[in-house]
Amino acid sequence: MKVKAFLLFLAVVFVSTGHAESTERPEDVIKKVFGADMVSAKVFNLTSRQVAFVKANLDGAEAIVKKTCKIYFAYKGKKTVGAAMVDNEPDKWGDNSVVVCIDPFTFRIKRVDTIFETTDKYKIRVRKNRGFLNQFSGRKLDEKIHLGEEINAVSGATITSRADTLSTKKIMLLYRLIAASWSKKKR
Repeated sequence: MKVKAFLLFLAVVFVSTGHAESTERPEDVIKKVFGADMVSAKVFNLTSRQVAFVKANLDGAEAIVKKTCKIYFAYKGKKTVGAAMVDNEPDKWGDNSVVVCIDPFTFRIKRVDTIFETTDKYKIRVRKNRGFLNQFSGRKLDEKIHLGEEINAVSGATITSRADTLSTKKIMLLYRLIAASWSKKKR
């Protein structure tokens, strides 16, 4: 009896403190946000000029801007219902992945989410702070967003808040650039 109680105690301690908390893959987040039944991705190559434009419009922040980026498209049947991009900026704990879901018809942010895997309870609390992430929802892609002005940081998590804001801002710029190139091709 004592052995069973001890094993149960160990199981409870392990489950409550030691397991890794993880969120879904980007495709899973995008399907949920848009109620989509399918998600596909397309890779876009940026020109040096486009990369320079994005860097110049990040208000002096040091950011990683890659020459290729991926846009995920969400579909319900054959109808496009949403788009999303993922970006990584380092935060206090390492790589920080942000998924920005975009309404492709209104050019507004539908939702910002994070993807992470950790056992750190503090990071889990910070990463799941919907109050912070919801500040981005509904914003137009051409709106200015600055941490400490339009966006309030999570108390005690300024570095992570800065990384999330920078990633979101970068995605807003990249999506607008790529969408502008689509409209030029259609002419």
